[in-house]
Amino acid sequence: MYTLGQQRENPYAIVPELYDEYAKGMYAISNMGGLGGGQRALARLSAMNNFMNQSAKLQQTAQAANIGHRQTYANAFLTAGAKSAENEATALRYDLDRYSKAHAAKLAGEQEARKGAWGQFMAGIKGIVDNKRYNDAMDLYRQKSKIENDYYEALTRNL
Repeated sequence: MYTLGQQRENPYAIVPELYDEYAKGMYAISNMGGLGGGQRALARLSAMNNFMNQSAKLQQTAQAANIGHRQTYANAFLTAGAKSAENEATALRYDLDRYSKAHAAKLAGEQEARKGAWGQFMAGIKGIVDNKRYNDAMDLYRQKSKIENDYYEALTRNL
């Protein structure tokens, strides 16, 4: 980008050549024989006019080329900026996607932990209930056994 921004057409490298041609023309007019003063003045004015026209065309061409260079630089800058913005948007989308997935995994882990804790709590309650049922059943069995033992003892005592 820096190199594109530094491109310039320098018309001043060509200006010395224009001056050389102008000087040669003036020298030729001065050494031309058979011309009157008015004719020489007219020829010099014509040569000067040609020199000015060529200088103006050179400046216009250089200015147009410099404008073209600036447009190329601006377009490259805009393209690079758009690409940078696109890359940044892609990176932000990627970050958001990664964050969303990580957050969802975290919530799923928390949910699973709650589910596991609740399952252990319920298993503990079930164990307590089962133990109570077992104890109640054993109490009934013991009572039945005691009643049967008492009955058989009573029968055997009476005989």
